[in-house]
Amino acid sequence: MKDKGAAAADESVGGRPGWFGMPVPVNGELESQIKRVQSFTSDVQKAYLEAFSRQMESVNTTNQRFAHLVQGLAQLRHPQDAMVEAADLAAALFESASDQSRTWSNFALTLQDRCAAIARETAESMHKQTAGTHPPKPPA
Repeated sequence: MKDKGAAAADESVGGRPGWFGMPVPVNGELESQIKRVQSFTSDVQKAYLEAFSRQMESVNTTNQRFAHLVQGLAQLRHPQDAMVEAADLAAALFESASDQSRTWSNFALTLQDRCAAIARETAESMHKQTAGTHPPKPPA
């Protein structure tokens, strides 16, 4: 004896078997979905690599700046110069943190846009697949 879920899974939608009323991809729809996911992953990988590259550039620039500022600390002759060097070190640290935050914020926005796009494309595809069909009515 099948349970209600199995019975619903066996029902067909528009002449095609479906899982709980969802149509099974046919006529190249599956390939289209696979290409959409491949494009999504490729775009996300590219965006990540760009963000990571910018991150590394920022870290390298900050490291070079720190090395220069630390050398300057070793050559101080007056106490008031120490405050200037310390302020420069703090400024370099905050600029680096700002650059890194901006980089990952931009990556997050790109990821959000791609996720929204794939969700929208998938919804449009599903809407086209189910156009003209009526899902089975749930048992009373």
